[in-house]
Amino acid sequence: MLQRIITFFMAIPMILSTLSAPGSPDAEVVVNPNATNPFIAQYGSPWISAHRSGAGLAPENTMLAAQTMLAADSFRVDGFEFDVRITKDGRLILLHDPTFSATSNAGEAFGQPLVVPEFYTMKQLQVLNLGENFELGGQYPYRGLRGGDIPESLRVAEVGDVLSYIEEHSDRQPTYIIEIKMGFHWGMKSVDRLYSILKELGILDRTVVGSFWPLLPYYIDWKYPDMLRSASIFEVLEFYYYARTDSDFSRAKAKYVALQLPCKEDETFWPINKVNLNTKEVVNYAHKYNLAVQYFTVDTPELAHLLRGIGGDLMMTDYPDMVWREYGY
Repeated sequence: MLQRIITFFMAIPMILSTLSAPGSPDAEVVVNPNATNPFIAQYGSPWISAHRSGAGLAPENTMLAAQTMLAADSFRVDGFEFDVRITKDGRLILLHDPTFSATSNAGEAFGQPLVVPEFYTMKQLQVLNLGENFELGGQYPYRGLRGGDIPESLRVAEVGDVLSYIEEHSDRQPTYIIEIKMGFHWGMKSVDRLYSILKELGILDRTVVGSFWPLLPYYIDWKYPDMLRSASIFEVLEFYYYARTDSDFSRAKAKYVALQLPCKEDETFWPINKVNLNTKEVVNYAHKYNLAVQYFTVDTPELAHLLRGIGGDLMMTDYPDMVWREYGY
């Protein structure tokens, strides 16, 4: 831990001096023939992961979204990305934001706008319609559904139920990217519960767990060394330092299997959005050290072409159909 803190402070001047450093357009993709990481894809064929289970085509982080992805006949997904939080009674559910305000009728149902899952039981949350604010083609197809009219697929869903459904109905062995959105004791409880679910379903080896809470990855390393995880923001900066200086990354003794990187500028992901991570050099360096590179959120054809061209391994997208069309599969 101390070594990483020292490395971080050493990296600050270099990082600040290379905020907008472009990748070389003449650089070549270098394939590592000795890579053993199962999340490194064949060059030119990055995997498509449904971001928030396909938020552009169905209400995000719902059973309906998973069902929509699996039922599609015009495209396919290789995996699913979704976010998890924990309820008052310890149930692990799908939810991105701290509250249900953006996606549901929470304000109406509970008489207040800030309905935070950790303060309510799973049973209490079943009154919510998670399709309330989903827009598709200028329409809101699920708005106004209440009570018994809300389909089960649009109610708050447990992680185990969604994963079991996907495993049962997928014609392939999908990969999973699961982000734990809570820190402190809620985050640790979420890790504990998620590990049990993944272990029971036998999908630990197909799941990469991540979190933007700085200390949670170290909790995973300590308690669940067989749980595969992505790099924290701190570790991404450390990686970037090693890559830019072409140092021996084995000295970092990284315990993660994947870098999950923003593919466009977004203040939410400061400070890693201030360095140029979308280059062949970054991907080559990661592959050299047996690390997969997974990008989010790839929602335009231009980004899809860019990240495919630099050798990215996976694209998380709200629109898997768009990425599928761009690939020409």
